[in-house]
Amino acid sequence: MQGKTQRSKAKERYWRDKIELQTKSGLSQKAFCSREGINCNSFSWWKKTVRDRDAEVKQTAQAIKNDRQRAYRERKRKQVFVQLAHVPEEMSAPPQESRPNVVAEIVFTGGSVRIIAGADVATLRALIQALKEDSGVRTDEQHENIPLHGRHRYAQEF
Repeated sequence: MQGKTQRSKAKERYWRDKIELQTKSGLSQKAFCSREGINCNSFSWWKKTVRDRDAEVKQTAQAIKNDRQRAYRERKRKQVFVQLAHVPEEMSAPPQESRPNVVAEIVFTGGSVRIIAGADVATLRALIQALKEDSGVRTDEQHENIPLHGRHRYAQEF
């Protein structure tokens, strides 16, 4: 390592323990160092170093948390567009015997999608991909995580 010295975990642990002992002792820093036979300047340097390192770790953890929250909000903000067709009011609730044959249902957080017999395969693939992206699924292998319910499970092929 050029330019940086390698941190000694054992040395840092030693000084963290000494700092904790001094805090709990109620003694001043000077009195504690005198009692323990520790150089006061070294103790002060380590106390500041430990405080700075702890602040750095806390800041990094907060930055990671903020990044995750920002990514989550961005995923939620994405809009998924699905082509819709206007259905005249008189056709919106057909009699039971003339309703399309539902062959599968995709259930996801926030709702479900029923797939009717004869549905276009390309449209189904696009729909499943949109649902995966919206749910945060990142790989094609994970698409089986979308629960499917119905008489036919052929939609799992997509």
